[in-house]
Amino acid sequence: MKTLTVFANMIRWKNLLLLFFSLFLFKYRLFVFFETTSILSDFQFFIFLISVLFIALGGYLINDYFDIECDLINKPEKVYVPNIISKRNLIYLYTFITAVGVSAGIYLSLILDRNFYALIFIGIAFLLFIYSYRLKAIAIIGNITIATLIAYTTILLLLIDTDMNVENQGVFLLILLAVFSFLLNFQRELVKDIEDIQGDYKARYKTLPIILGIERTVKIILTLSVLPLYLLIDFIWRYFEGQVYVQIFGFFFIIIPYIFFCYTLHKATHKKEFHQASSLLKFILASGLLLILLTTI
Repeated sequence: MKTLTVFANMIRWKNLLLLFFSLFLFKYRLFVFFETTSILSDFQFFIFLISVLFIALGGYLINDYFDIECDLINKPEKVYVPNIISKRNLIYLYTFITAVGVSAGIYLSLILDRNFYALIFIGIAFLLFIYSYRLKAIAIIGNITIATLIAYTTILLLLIDTDMNVENQGVFLLILLAVFSFLLNFQRELVKDIEDIQGDYKARYKTLPIILGIERTVKIILTLSVLPLYLLIDFIWRYFEGQVYVQIFGFFFIIIPYIFFCYTLHKATHKKEFHQASSLLKFILASGLLLILLTTI
């Protein structure tokens, strides 16, 4: 049982479950509620889920492979390679998982007669590998890459399953959600770079905190926070006008936590406090999904 729990943590089951829930919510709640044109059948959507989830899982696995040296310092209690699985077996597992995900994406492209979609699934898997192998060690570029890939999951569903009609409220709402996802995940990646600065320094990464220092990086993140905060307040106030219960939820579970994130980050001096700030952004992102769910009730 302990080994199973450790393996579940290694594959980031919580993140995968959140990804599954979000895509399922968009397809069967949001699109239905706003009468958004939906192209994928249930079977085709299942194939889409398999592709996205397996490619994401492969990304986690290869990240663990290249992060061994960093993780020994940053989070020694979560070093799974080679404590739980050997490096060779991890590569075998990564190759198999990614191959399944990419193959599912190619198969979906063929049955939809949209062959160029196959290049998208291949490209995402390739970028996840390059990110773990090289880009995550480069300031800003790595942060932008992973934030874009996370946000693009939503855009990918819109691209494949809808006619991308921005006049439809379901499509418009998901585009906005993708924008917020990018902004918040970009900030979260910068905070995680601060949190992991010791291991990253030993691995000779050139992340922003290593180049500019923690204090300057915090100031940059806080400066960047002005735009998302303004957009979130404006979005919740204007878009959900008349839906008081949605606005109240947004205020208490998104706006206030975001302000508290800024305060926590401003006051943070230790690794644990930066981790709390990062966790707050993850909580806000999850709350955003619940906000979407409330709009469909």
